[in-house]
Amino acid sequence: MASISIDNIIDAFIYHKPELKMEEIKAYVFEKRGNTFEGYKTLYSFQQTVQKIVETHCPTRKGYNGKPVFESPATGYYKLSDRQFWLDLWEVETIDEQILKLTSDNQVQDLELTTRTLREINIINRNKDLVAKLKTLYDNTCQVCSTKLKISENLFYSEVHHIKSLGDPHNGPDKAANMIVVCPNCHVLLDFKAIEIFKEKLNIKEPHKVDNIYIDYHNNGGF
Repeated sequence: MASISIDNIIDAFIYHKPELKMEEIKAYVFEKRGNTFEGYKTLYSFQQTVQKIVETHCPTRKGYNGKPVFESPATGYYKLSDRQFWLDLWEVETIDEQILKLTSDNQVQDLELTTRTLREINIINRNKDLVAKLKTLYDNTCQVCSTKLKISENLFYSEVHHIKSLGDPHNGPDKAANMIVVCPNCHVLLDFKAIEIFKEKLNIKEPHKVDNIYIDYHNNGGF
């Protein structure tokens, strides 16, 4: 396994979220390595390496002697000192943008005509295009139980669940990392916290990423 590079850490702020706690940075790099600290004697030594790389490139941290890649806007939090610079350099798209490019606009419109809400539950789907693209990515198949609900000869139905709810008091984000495609039955169970989410059991297709932060929030009862 190659040693940890500063690029691995920059990726966390580009592909994950723009501001992170040190523990979140460590967890992201660890997950990207396949949940292994191979090449390091212990998980602690792995985490210390990540922390040292950040602090070496953060002017407000002890041990700084590199270029100012990171900054610490508040105690315990870090972000890229010039995020736009790194975005331009990487020429990256967010996961949401990648998903939105998967199908044509016509397909999105067709899906919007056929994916009606069948239940009288207050569901907020603010980003309808992203919702439709996710349904297309998973071919209207539930990521939890693999059900593909057939409505008619060539028509299938699915819903998109926000793992951390959008409304008060949860105020979860309306982005793909907080969304999963589900069947109506699983959606009801998830809404009422009747089932937990196990990431290793979810059907997850590239480029979709589901963030552990939201899964943990759900599994802890939404608190």
